[in-house]
Amino acid sequence: MKLEELGTPDRALITSISVEGLFGRYSYQLDVPQANDSRLVLVHGSNGTGKTTVLKLIWNVLSSADDKGHRTQIARVPFKRLIITFADGSVLTCRKKDDLLGDFEIVVKRRGEPMAVAQYVVSDGAIVPNQDERRRSIQVGHKRDKAGWRVVDMLPGMEVVDEPDGDAIYLAFLEEMGFMPLFLADDRTLYSDDEEIARQRERFARQEEERFMRGGRHLLHTRSSDLAAAELRMTLRRLTDWSRQLTLGGQNTGSAGANSIYRDVLVQLASNASPGASNLSSPDDLMMAVAEAGNASARFEEFDLVPSFPSEEYLLLLSQLRSQGGEKLLLAQQILSPYLASLQTRFSALEELEAVVRKLVSLLNDFLEEKTVGFNPASGLMIFTPSGEPLDPTSLSSGERQLVMLFCTAVLARRNSRLFIIDEPELSLGVKWQRKLIDALLSLTEGTPMQLIVATHSIEISSGNPEALVGLK
Repeated sequence: MKLEELGTPDRALITSISVEGLFGRYSYQLDVPQANDSRLVLVHGSNGTGKTTVLKLIWNVLSSADDKGHRTQIARVPFKRLIITFADGSVLTCRKKDDLLGDFEIVVKRRGEPMAVAQYVVSDGAIVPNQDERRRSIQVGHKRDKAGWRVVDMLPGMEVVDEPDGDAIYLAFLEEMGFMPLFLADDRTLYSDDEEIARQRERFARQEEERFMRGGRHLLHTRSSDLAAAELRMTLRRLTDWSRQLTLGGQNTGSAGANSIYRDVLVQLASNASPGASNLSSPDDLMMAVAEAGNASARFEEFDLVPSFPSEEYLLLLSQLRSQGGEKLLLAQQILSPYLASLQTRFSALEELEAVVRKLVSLLNDFLEEKTVGFNPASGLMIFTPSGEPLDPTSLSSGERQLVMLFCTAVLARRNSRLFIIDEPELSLGVKWQRKLIDALLSLTEGTPMQLIVATHSIEISSGNPEALVGLK
């Protein structure tokens, strides 16, 4: 069976979630409300009804990495069936075989027809082997029948059955749909298949271990608050690295344009064109273009995304040339026209970064009291006291750290994730912040098809977004 070309939905991913027999007791039908372009789902329920378990189950079923234990975690959750329906009409069903725990199958349907049936059998230790482990098992004496994989005696010349198609197609379906779900747990640990996050966490964990060892403690024996602070530091590092990459890319785009400036000038000078031939038809157009470039540059300069553009100095010099008359002003038009075009190219490349950074800084300044937040690619997110002294983000209160973590993670999720799952974002947040939190998260992910699935006990969050509320009943 071949995987069809799926395309990318232009709206939120999930339209409904059905869970049957959770813990052998609960069954839920969660129909995603159609307000807010379906980007927000608030899952509300009493303690012990399985909100967190449902979130983890969704995350594991929609995560495509084959070496992160996702299928093992599915096998260990007691439930009968999970059905996820997507906006493009695709349906993914995860069904346990004989019991609430253990072997299961995943069926993916498009247009009502099965495109993948993946069988998963638990091995010793309640572990579902990944693809490589299954291949090795097959080669040393496993055989497939209707019940799955079973151990057999290896006979000379015995045919080895290759990897089942259903598993490969199911994982390819997840990758094609571009889910890359993020799960922010209630302890503020971020779970993701993103290899960059995994590498950075491993690198950061070594650094933290060394830091804690120097302090006479072992990382495994530290307080949860210490681990939360370490997770925040890693998130802020990722935010800084992300902004540097985008800034460098935008500047390189502008530099590519700048490389052609002198060539364009020489072409004009070497041609028989009149000295006044340029993209700017008059001195007034030239001065207006310089002024507009100065105004645009100021927005990017605020966050050190571009070098300073001294538009006022340019305008003063152009005014002097204009008063002198002659061909000097026309020559200035020829020189500045391609330069201004290269600046505009650079600004366009950095437009989204500037808008997201501005929104992040503005929201944090609105939430945090008696503190000022700034940002630049060199230093990353900076927080200052009223007297202007820099403040280590990990020294913030638990609620402030929680807020910074949520907002920065939402910004980073814009890159390659279409599903952001958050467990109890209200933890450590005051009532005032809870009322504004969801709108802020939606604002930070505006312009993306990212869907937010949030489990909450907060009356403030629920009452502030009643159109997005689905209950576990």
